[in-house]
Amino acid sequence: MRVRSPVSSWCYDRASRSMGCQNTWSFNSTALRFSDADNKLAVVGCSALAYIGSKDGDVENRYVVGCHAQCASRASLPADGAPCNGTGCCLTPVQPGISYFDVAFDDRYNSTAVAGFSPCGYAVLVEEAAFQFRANYVTTGALMDDAAGTRLSAVLDWAVGNQTCRDVQRKNTTAYACLSANSECVDLANGPTGYLCNCSKGYQGNPYILGGCQDINKCEVKGKYPCQIVDTCINTMGGYKCPCPAHKRGTPDEKCEDYKSGTLWQIVVGVSIGVVMLALGTSCTYAIQEKRRLALIKSRHFRQHGRLLLFEEMKKSISKQGVSFTLFTRQELQEATGDFDERHLRRRAPRASHVPDDEKSLAASFLSAARESRLDDLLDERINSEVGAEALVRVAKLAKMCLEMSGERRPSMREVAKELDRIRKISSS
Repeated sequence: MRVRSPVSSWCYDRASRSMGCQNTWSFNSTALRFSDADNKLAVVGCSALAYIGSKDGDVENRYVVGCHAQCASRASLPADGAPCNGTGCCLTPVQPGISYFDVAFDDRYNSTAVAGFSPCGYAVLVEEAAFQFRANYVTTGALMDDAAGTRLSAVLDWAVGNQTCRDVQRKNTTAYACLSANSECVDLANGPTGYLCNCSKGYQGNPYILGGCQDINKCEVKGKYPCQIVDTCINTMGGYKCPCPAHKRGTPDEKCEDYKSGTLWQIVVGVSIGVVMLALGTSCTYAIQEKRRLALIKSRHFRQHGRLLLFEEMKKSISKQGVSFTLFTRQELQEATGDFDERHLRRRAPRASHVPDDEKSLAASFLSAARESRLDDLLDERINSEVGAEALVRVAKLAKMCLEMSGERRPSMREVAKELDRIRKISSS
């Protein structure tokens, strides 16, 4: 708010030929503060130094601001409207949050020596934009006359209390002044404490009373229709919407456009590619998981049926005699033999013309050779020379038992392991 700003003065008394009493003004308010953004301290005269002292709590003159105006003669005064640069007039900023101050003149600077053309010194806290220097402010009492009228004004900021929004909301909610539901607290920029209440965006009214802030119908604001397309505005609490008409895309705030077939086709293609990629990814993930699951099942079955134990016993039994061996997978054997081509066999068991067709398999050949005591024909020369005959006979017998068709007559894997262990002990003794 703007108020008329009173002027403090200190003049030379021609009757007493000395400086008279200082006519100063002070200000004190709890709700109003001089705006530091709009006001400045102005000092006018040819030998005047004035200052304002503000109060901080119980500390007097905590902040002091002043400036000095001087001039040598009437002729040295600047023209009307000239900036206040210290000759005849000076301006200085004030600190924020001034709710109390008083004005004083420095006794060392007075109008005694210049009383012939500048009998008084003046000080006023004034709105900078409303103040314009005039030469007769120095030489006459025109400044006091303007102050008595409406030409000199000051700007005051209003604030609620001397607390911040955070303090009042946290410590004393009963004193909180923002009563409307659709209001918000704003800390005062002019000073460290004090706050104001504003209606929230999209609302208007009085934030200091219950229900004081009401929704603004943005679709009915005269001369300010928010949407580019007429009759598309939808008012909402504290806001509005501007949907595009049917078969159009975009926002009326910017631009609504017709859907283009090319754009629709691009969307369809993009979605299709996304679905295909998702399906491929899912299939690959499933295949990898199935492969791992089958490998685990094979390993578990291998252990459950004692084959790992048999494998270890075979290694122990044969390694004791310095013979090494390797187990090959079917795929490795198929690649090594050229898809089981008999031409790649290192040695074949001799076959008599009287061998029946059902004995042409490896198992049948072994059984036939065991019955006819011709195992030497099936075994490698190195095995024949390094392994004892008794061990070979026992191993052949064990193999023959394992080839029994009847499950009841076949030995278990544990029995096979025990027998191999006995064979190993016999061979090593």
